[in-house]
Amino acid sequence: MGTKTCFIFGDSFSSGYMLTNNISPLYPKQNREYWTKKVSKELKCDKLIDYSEAGSSNEQILFKISQHFEEIKSKDVVIIGTTYPIRSLMFGQKYAKESEVYQSTVKLPDFFKWENYYNSIFNMIQSFLDYKKIRTIIWSYDLHYGFENIGTATNYKIKDGHWSWEGNDDFANFFIKNLNSKFIDKSFIKVGKLI
Repeated sequence: MGTKTCFIFGDSFSSGYMLTNNISPLYPKQNREYWTKKVSKELKCDKLIDYSEAGSSNEQILFKISQHFEEIKSKDVVIIGTTYPIRSLMFGQKYAKESEVYQSTVKLPDFFKWENYYNSIFNMIQSFLDYKKIRTIIWSYDLHYGFENIGTATNYKIKDGHWSWEGNDDFANFFIKNLNSKFIDKSFIKVGKLI
């Protein structure tokens, strides 16, 4: 019958950067599951492979998907989290300043054009994976703002916009409720309440 694997691609909101790495003693790692593990269990996957990476641009996410295409088999599940359209791929830390300038001067004025551009590529990948009978769910970066974050959970002792454990749990439940969707974005949230 074979193993059913759940593949995760995305940025820090997919990788669990602030929650799973024990980054701050003010907000320690807890004995709780990150949303990707909960969703993988709900999908009845035997295995979870997380290729997401904190700080990834959409170019990096797309590149990671292309690097691992051969591993993905029919009956597997692929979950792709998009990131901010103006994030850019720059090689090496020495270009951090240049990256900020590039993002604000070149990409920001055409924010929605970049968003549409990346969405069209992600949709093309989804169509290709659908053709191979691989279930694919894409979720939008605009959901980063729909759930409690570490900043609010700690009364801003930690200034961080990543999800708190409560936000993580709420996102997991939200995602599971919307598993039959191919693309999940903020339109699935009604006036601060989950559909």
